[in-house]
Amino acid sequence: MPYGRGKKDNEYSRLAFDIDAPKTVWMAIAVSLANRVDGTGAIERGGAPIDTLMAEWQALYNNGIVPQRPSRRST
Repeated sequence: MPYGRGKKDNEYSRLAFDIDAPKTVWMAIAVSLANRVDGTGAIERGGAPIDTLMAEWQALYNNGIVPQRPSRRST
C-alpha cells in the first residue's frame, strides 16, 4: 500500500499526506472551509456548515473516493 495508509488511503488523502496535522486540526479546517462555502458566517452544532460537510461526505462516498458511509446524525 502506498504511504502505509492501508484501506483508509484515497486520492484526496494522498494529496495532503505531507501535511502532518492531528485529526482535530483537519476537522477544524473542514468546518472552516464549509462555513466559507456555505456563506452563513455562523458555526453552530447542526448548522448549515455541518449540512455542507455531510453532503460532501455523501458525494465522496457515492463516487467511491471514501469507503466509509456517512453516519446518520441526530438533529
